Amino acid sequence: MQQVKWFYETLFASSDNIKQDTIIPRCCCGEIPKRRNKEKKRIRNVSITYQIPDCKENLVRVCKDAFLKTTEFSRFKIEYVIKKFLHASATPKARRGGNRVGNKNDAKKD
Repeated sequence: MQQVKWFYETLFASSDNIKQDTIIPRCCCGEIPKRRNKEKKRIRNVSITYQIPDCKENLVRVCKDAFLKTTEFSRFKIEYVIKKFLHASATPKARRGGNRVGNKNDAKKD
């Protein structure tokens, strides 16, 4: 239980999403599945194993529900980060926010 509390505190020590996204690939190991299930229409792109580091930085394997409840991330966010990490070997960039209007009104200000 102390391991989970320690992991939660280190994960949310920073409120920056980019720093949190860099922790996810260290805790989750993603692989491309070797087989496909032809009966189902949905094709799995990534197979993920979830791990939580303990106080000594050893990784302890946990189930998906325990990891999702501990991190309070959605499974879609974790899948997205792992997919981008597998294909591009980098965490995805944040595309939200910023100046959407740009220099459109600069002429009116002068």
